[in-house]
Amino acid sequence: MRAGSLGNPAVGRRNGAAKLTEDAVVAMRAEWKPKGRGRRRHEGPGIKDLAAKYGVSFYAAWSALHGYTWGHVP
Repeated sequence: MRAGSLGNPAVGRRNGAAKLTEDAVVAMRAEWKPKGRGRRRHEGPGIKDLAAKYGVSFYAAWSALHGYTWGHVP
């Protein structure tokens, strides 16, 4: 049975619409390091900068960084 059929969704780069790869998500998360509460809660480049660098939308980068998508990637 192939991924994506019968309720088994294609995950990660197996999804034909994916613009990111597992390696890109790991690198993106390494560059963007959460540090706590407050207005600027991370170190390094902002989400807009990372989105532009990896060629995805702001929301795609935000979702990957916060684990809403690409949750299977450590």
